Amino acid sequence: MPLRPLGMLSFVATTLAVSPEKQVAVLTKANWLPGLEAPDSKTLWFVKFYAPWCGHCKRMAPILDEVAADLGSETIRFGKVDSTVETQLSQRYGVHGYPTCYLLRGGKKWEWRGSRSKEGIEAIVAKMLAPPVADVGSPAALDALLAANANGVAFVLARGPGGAAHAAFEEAAVLQQHALSFGATESAEVVAALAAGGGATPPFVAKAE
Repeated sequence: MPLRPLGMLSFVATTLAVSPEKQVAVLTKANWLPGLEAPDSKTLWFVKFYAPWCGHCKRMAPILDEVAADLGSETIRFGKVDSTVETQLSQRYGVHGYPTCYLLRGGKKWEWRGSRSKEGIEAIVAKMLAPPVADVGSPAALDALLAANANGVAFVLARGPGGAAHAAFEEAAVLQQHALSFGATESAEVVAALAAGGGATPPFVAKAE
């Protein structure tokens, strides 16, 4: 009796199936709240609010699909919201133009107004997945932190006595992680460079550029 290749076809179809993490999820009011705004969620979401008629949105669509296929995982997910349908969600997030992009994690949100190119999206995702405060253990590490920011600017905490100052700096770094670069140091050499002859005593925050 001749063999039927149905089993092989089924195997191939299963093998080629794309996991949800590798796709741009269609987000609605019904599936929004459980994961995206949970304070204990560790997953970073990159969400695009769009209108079907928007030319910029159409050009961004294949780019976001490609980035999701490359980077999508349990740590970083990508989603899209049709603002012409999900009007309540769009109003809640203050969407007035298209596309509007947000980064969401742990109950916090950051609006992303940077480049919508593949490189731009990959860069902001990498930045948001890195620790909000980089360890600046040497002058070379400080140079690297400055180079990683398009503006060549970073805010650096010279650590010292007083946990409250450290906690406040960390909180500020989390809130502005999408737009600014932050570091912290205990290196005497870096602290001296940050003080720049001003005689500041740690803890203090300096703007490095």
